[in-house]
Amino acid sequence: MERDVIRTYLHSVGREIRWGRARTYLLRELSDHIADQEGDFLDQGLSPEEAAARAVEEMGDPVAVGRELDRLHRPQTRWEIVLFLVGIVFVGLVLHGFTNSHFYNGPEQYLGISLGLLGMGAVWLCDYPRLLRKGRRWVPLCFLLLVLAFAAACLTAPLSRSALPGAPGRWLLYLFLFVPLLFAAWLSARPGRGLPSLLLCHPVMLLGALVPALFPALEVCAILYASMLLVLTAAVWQGFFSLKRRTGLLAIWVPPCLLAGAFCLRHAALFSQRFQTFLHPDRDGAGYLYATLRSLWDSLSLFQGTDTGYRVTALYHDISLMLANLASRMGSVVFWAALLCILLFFFLCARRILALQSASGRLLAWAALWPLFFQGILYWLGNLGCSPLSNALPLPFVSYAPAGQIPSFLLAGVLLSVFRMDTLAREGPFPTRLTPRSHAASIPLPGGRLHIEYRAN
Repeated sequence: MERDVIRTYLHSVGREIRWGRARTYLLRELSDHIADQEGDFLDQGLSPEEAAARAVEEMGDPVAVGRELDRLHRPQTRWEIVLFLVGIVFVGLVLHGFTNSHFYNGPEQYLGISLGLLGMGAVWLCDYPRLLRKGRRWVPLCFLLLVLAFAAACLTAPLSRSALPGAPGRWLLYLFLFVPLLFAAWLSARPGRGLPSLLLCHPVMLLGALVPALFPALEVCAILYASMLLVLTAAVWQGFFSLKRRTGLLAIWVPPCLLAGAFCLRHAALFSQRFQTFLHPDRDGAGYLYATLRSLWDSLSLFQGTDTGYRVTALYHDISLMLANLASRMGSVVFWAALLCILLFFFLCARRILALQSASGRLLAWAALWPLFFQGILYWLGNLGCSPLSNALPLPFVSYAPAGQIPSFLLAGVLLSVFRMDTLAREGPFPTRLTPRSHAASIPLPGGRLHIEYRAN
């Protein structure tokens, strides 16, 4: 009989909650809360029927409760980000008509964009908290399989290092953009750990970032390591580890700085030659790319292209220099508009990430946003001739790369999914040694209840 009372109440509440996934989460939590209240009334000596009726009565009117829960737990669809992405994709497809690249294949690009949008929609609608809970255990295996497949493609097929978009090594290289997500998922399963666990993250990040050097693709290595380093910084900042914030930040940033210094000293001659070429391209034959792109920039006006010899160079048909090719026709406004779009996308997403309630959701969102941001910035700098790293990755959502754009859309889908499901993410406080767990006992007495709370030293 008491079960029927509770079941009827939950059914009445559930009819007011329109979002199906929210209804499942909320009714489970409400049922647990009613069960706790019912147990308290049973301890006071009430019969099971009376205890169930009192517990349901204390919850309030089911229609009012259901409407309030429906108001507070709706899918947070960030339409401004979706419309921004759709607009960028459309503009990119239109601008490709002005590049005149010999390598551009319209049907392939349309197919890649279509598959990317479909993948983004599928990831956007998925239940990421459930996938995160069930998929954490498979993170090491996924990373191991990715490393083995990439190493086999690069070591057994030298032609896979080709710059052609269809090369098998490059397809696997694109998949490494998901390594920061795997790192964030692995990190979210380790809350409340101490300094040893934090220091363990450094070899994990190095392993994930250095594998693409087999391609070789130093740009991808830099993007992965910087993204994971910033995700780890966000974890320390929001109290994921049982460390003081200052101690955690020092433990994160001191080892990479020392390692970078030692690496530069070890390869001082190579770095000196590389940066001399970068800083003074006219003094070295290997600086032809930098010299050509910088001379193009110097000859541009805001809304007018150039009639210099850049259009007759081989670089004019390079698919990795889309912005430079467009700027040679339309002026430097192309570069400024591209930078504005990159920064605007980052601002829209970062503002929503900082407002998320879920700590794990914030880590996943940063792990999806940082690779997209660094990829866009390095592409922009590369087209200006201001980056010593080559453009191994496309400009997200815009430049020609039928297979390379799919990971960008999937990462955007992760961002949208985290924003959408944030109201349903359930996480308790992180257990740390700095904030001891509180323990309490509640003893029923004839005149009420005696509540005793104590803390461990």
